[in-house]
Amino acid sequence: MTHTAHAKRISDQFSPQANAYLTSPVHAAGEELQRLQQWLAPFDNGHILDIGCGAGHASFTASPLVTQVTAYDLSNEMLRVVKETADNRQMTNIDCQQGVSRMKTPAPTVAAIRGLQQAVSGQVQSYFQLQEDGSFSTDTVMFCAQRRR
Repeated sequence: MTHTAHAKRISDQFSPQANAYLTSPVHAAGEELQRLQQWLAPFDNGHILDIGCGAGHASFTASPLVTQVTAYDLSNEMLRVVKETADNRQMTNIDCQQGVSRMKTPAPTVAAIRGLQQAVSGQVQSYFQLQEDGSFSTDTVMFCAQRRR
């Protein structure tokens, strides 16, 4: 599947459901958002990149705790929902960006992902749509990067 075809597929799948994602109890609350809130508490000067932000629940959770949040998604409609909701909640530190570009993954992370991919069952490989090139689909991934001083 080409990069453009993938972006269109994602947009076609999620854009019509943007408002539903915002009000969905499953997406709006959950242990992962509580864990994110606890995890971010000590990083008040943090800058968060919420990749595949959807309706923005992780961004909204992070916003009061950090300096800056960038909500990044393929779907312009999802980003419209995030922007409107952030404005309504006066969360002025959330910046929305639409994009389709792939990010360069650091070599140690690539090695860890490849090792995990080789170790998981066929069912897991199928669920995450693991491709020969190592790309995959996932709902939620959290990475933490800190500058050493």
